[in-house]
Amino acid sequence: VPNMVDLRTALEGIRYLDLRVNSERPLTIGHQHIKFMTLAEAFFDIKRFLKEFPSEFIILAFQRNSG
Repeated sequence: VPNMVDLRTALEGIRYLDLRVNSERPLTIGHQHIKFMTLAEAFFDIKRFLKEFPSEFIILAFQRNSG
């Protein structure tokens, strides 16, 4: 199909992640009272993503989760 783009090409670009960080230890990210994962786990996933897609650029924004 002439207009098909492979997955790698489609995923190239800039990513912006708005991480809401809870202040208790260990640091976790979440939204209000829901905790999704530790900040360390998030960094591990980001590192793995960047290794798999080295043309990607990620901007990280951190906010204190006020929930």
